[in-house]
Amino acid sequence: MCMCASEARPYLYFQTPIRELFADPPADLVAEEDGRFWYHDAVHFGDGPLYPMDYSLTVMLMDMTQSAYYNRVFAMPTSRGRATIMVKGRPYRTSFQEGKVGDPEVFERRLRFYLENWDSIYEQWKREVLEIIKELESLEFELPEGYEPDEAVYSRAYPSPQRLLENWMRLLALWMRLWFRHYEMLMLGYAVYDFFYRFCKAVFPDIPDHHITLMISGRRPLDVELPEKTLRELAKLARELGVGDLVLSAESPEDLEKALAGAGEAGAKWLAAWRESFAHFHVSTGSGMLHTDARWDERPEIPLAILKNYIRSPPSERPRPDPDAVALGYAQLLPEDLRDLFWKYLDVARRVYPYIEEHSFYVENWGFSVGYKKIRQVGRLLAKWGVLVSEDDIWYLNWFEVMQALLEAATVWASGRSPVGKHWWGRVARRREEFLKALSRESPAPYLGALPSAVRDSNLAMLHRIGGGDGGSGLVGVGASPGVAEGFVAVVRGYDDFAKVRSGVVIVAPTIAPTWAPLLSQAAAVVTDSGGVMSHAAILAREYGVPAVVGTGNATKVLRDGAKVRVDGGRGVVEVLCWQNC
Repeated sequence: MCMCASEARPYLYFQTPIRELFADPPADLVAEEDGRFWYHDAVHFGDGPLYPMDYSLTVMLMDMTQSAYYNRVFAMPTSRGRATIMVKGRPYRTSFQEGKVGDPEVFERRLRFYLENWDSIYEQWKREVLEIIKELESLEFELPEGYEPDEAVYSRAYPSPQRLLENWMRLLALWMRLWFRHYEMLMLGYAVYDFFYRFCKAVFPDIPDHHITLMISGRRPLDVELPEKTLRELAKLARELGVGDLVLSAESPEDLEKALAGAGEAGAKWLAAWRESFAHFHVSTGSGMLHTDARWDERPEIPLAILKNYIRSPPSERPRPDPDAVALGYAQLLPEDLRDLFWKYLDVARRVYPYIEEHSFYVENWGFSVGYKKIRQVGRLLAKWGVLVSEDDIWYLNWFEVMQALLEAATVWASGRSPVGKHWWGRVARRREEFLKALSRESPAPYLGALPSAVRDSNLAMLHRIGGGDGGSGLVGVGASPGVAEGFVAVVRGYDDFAKVRSGVVIVAPTIAPTWAPLLSQAAAVVTDSGGVMSHAAILAREYGVPAVVGTGNATKVLRDGAKVRVDGGRGVVEVLCWQNC
């Protein structure tokens, strides 16, 4: 059977390396691509190659939506936006910082409007995102058995294929709206962070980065903290009601329901609280970008496992410096005119902080979770009508290919013709499955091209710090949370590795999601491959008083389970004390 070239290249042509796209690539495009700095976006996507469907709903949309706000909406003076090339199945992104960038007058005017109205805009933003999620939930992907119902015919409703295909297009449109809302205030927020950061470095040259970020964080409670706080409350309630042992004895969520249902009034009360808690469980153990991220509301064994740990060992509050006291200490060192500017910059940075930390809770975790559930429905439909061999084959197709598959399914439903798809898409899916498995065995470089001499893009500087390397007997990165701690390494790449985490270990991870908070309550220290001073790993570590070094570049490749290390979160150094048999 003849197969086209796109069978093994599921990514869009303009996000494919130019030398892979053309046998004789245009010289100007080769020079432009080779001359740029491209960073591997491990913060959002981890180390592995992307499934085509995940790519379609993330990377495919990110450059356009992010760049629109950078350049056309806010005329930012730091960057015109992003471009991506898919190298070995991984997204490598670049920031257009060079040349004429933005318009300072336009940027200042629009920035001022957003900052003056930030709280009200953010409240409206949350309502709008929840409306998008509600509409996503309402999408149905069905083809009825037999004939269309009488009421549909008599009301002259469009036949089912029309709704099916419209809803698939609507899913992409809604996903795109989530991406636009994701980026609406994000770049402004990071610009504000950067203003305060640069100001502090100018007036206090020796100030540690973690003091700056500690001052920004303040003490305002965040929505993203609700899942972990909910589990703490459930553990406390279980102890108060005397049902803790029943919860601990449950081997699965189903066992939990049975055990508590037979525990009288106390069991019923706790079980009601457990069921209500799922309203806060729209979170994943990853970034939320990928369909493979384990989601609490789909896999209740995840919050149950954390809950059991909290019942056995109630997490203790670690001492954390008072952000207000730290800020006051620095402010008092300044002359009056600079002191006023310090408080002004800090006030604005604290105002944007909740959005920066919570936007992914609403978009990637909640919104994408609902969207990926809908895609699973489409996979089941296509398998039912013989267009896919397996419902999971849908992840090996991109959005446009699924549109073709749905057109065929609708035709098969309408006419009864034999489906071609199970032969065509089945072969495509198997080839791509092999392709992705081969790519997953390759280690991605942290970046391609020469590191820029200066970074103007505040998002790149604050979140995507790339660096580190060999530190002699250890590693060097960014000191993101102060303190020194020793412990044995537990390399944690995702939920399947959570069981490795015991009290006093040093968590070494590619990156860390907000839902890893329960792990940090047990960790001695944290080390990550990627991230900067405002990454989730850095923020969580400071919140829990755990030393952290982020942005090492290769900690998960260099360190192995059981090695003993000393982590200096102030200096950004990880020293290996013993490699094995410690």
